Amino acid sequence: IEVPLDHFNPSDARMINVTFAVLPASGERKGMFVTATGGPGYSGIASADYYLPGFDASIPEVFDIVFFDQRGIGYSGDQACPYAANVYYQQDARGVTRKQEAALKQSANTFSTDCVNETSDPDILPYLGTRQAVEDLEYFRQLIGDEKIWLYGESYGTQYAQTYAASHSDHLAGLVLDGTVDLTLDGITYYAAQAQAFNDTLVLTMADCKADPACLKDMAGKPVKAYDALAAILKKGPIHFKFPLPGGGFERRQFTLTNLEFVTASQMYNEGDRMLFARALAAFTSKLDIVPLARLLYLDLGVDPQTLEVIPDLFYSDAVYYGVECQDYGYAGNSPDEKAKNYLNAADPYEASIPRLASLVYGDLPCAYWPGATSDLSRPSYLTLEDVPTLVLGSTADPATPVGNGINVYQNLANGYLITQDYGPHVIYGRGNECPDALVTDFLVNNIVPAERETVCDGYTMDA
Repeated sequence: IEVPLDHFNPSDARMINVTFAVLPASGERKGMFVTATGGPGYSGIASADYYLPGFDASIPEVFDIVFFDQRGIGYSGDQACPYAANVYYQQDARGVTRKQEAALKQSANTFSTDCVNETSDPDILPYLGTRQAVEDLEYFRQLIGDEKIWLYGESYGTQYAQTYAASHSDHLAGLVLDGTVDLTLDGITYYAAQAQAFNDTLVLTMADCKADPACLKDMAGKPVKAYDALAAILKKGPIHFKFPLPGGGFERRQFTLTNLEFVTASQMYNEGDRMLFARALAAFTSKLDIVPLARLLYLDLGVDPQTLEVIPDLFYSDAVYYGVECQDYGYAGNSPDEKAKNYLNAADPYEASIPRLASLVYGDLPCAYWPGATSDLSRPSYLTLEDVPTLVLGSTADPATPVGNGINVYQNLANGYLITQDYGPHVIYGRGNECPDALVTDFLVNNIVPAERETVCDGYTMDA
């Protein structure tokens, strides 16, 4: 559909195309069930075939299932910068010393410039924020003609869903927030909590390893210390190793501390990836073999492991990620360098106090240099949504959206229900756990809310 580029400026006649994909209800239609996927920057439409098998069969029977590509990504645009992102994610990401802080500022500045220059239409980047994007959904709802919709948001999608609810709660029949973002937090506070949660999930993963005799043996009896030992080696300098090539022979490569932190964080999102990470770390600890960790790194970076050439992902965009983030979160300062300096100063206490993966607190540093970034430092209030029944889902081992975020949101809802999975992945609905899945299905299909305001579901940290 064609929508205004700027929903809030009637005098701006520019339009853009945003794509919604609809699977019509196979039976008697109840309404629309819309899924807002994570990111920001992921294609919802590309996720649809993966997600649908996780829905109970009764859901597509009574609902038109709707996925969409948010403005700028996939079928709604090609604003991407995979090459600039690949370089940026391999730069030194620590800010302990003045020299490191200067390097952080420089790399964030360079990335912002290179990323914007790599996009196909930089002029639309200032219009990718969530406030604009949710108006696209409202435009779509009006086009379809439904008075109310059911909306599910996961991870960043909860940021999107809450923003839609703040403006259009009268058009919501029900809301599900899964892996919830606490929108009242400023960017630094949010990223600090996230960095701590990634550390905590790593520790939980290593605890699972400790309970497995084979894993414990290959970690020399001390899994957490095995990670810390590798990090200590890499703080002194990169590990040089030989990577096996498919045609025979080897290629000399290196593995850095930044590489370790990137691959560790990337592998903490679910039980299977945590298991793969534990196996790779055990390979280094028991055999001094860094290749398994390097293989995971290349997968997570999106590069060809044989050539290290970037493999562009048509359905994810770092440009859209920062296009959204830098509109949704403002940072103090009258110039880019002042914003970066203030950001680094605010991050200093967390760099010192978070034991591992503290570099994640610098996630939004490019916003200091991002063109058209918002200067608005205000944060939204908590939603109450008296007339909208809302399920808030979370897991205690979620590294990306710490479970406390969802609890904060739930506690302010007038008609909210909290579903917490012990341990578990980032985002719990449709992942094969009958407990949250059944509660969500009953809510959507039968309008039945959970019997208790707070429900706890069983889960685990890492695949065997």
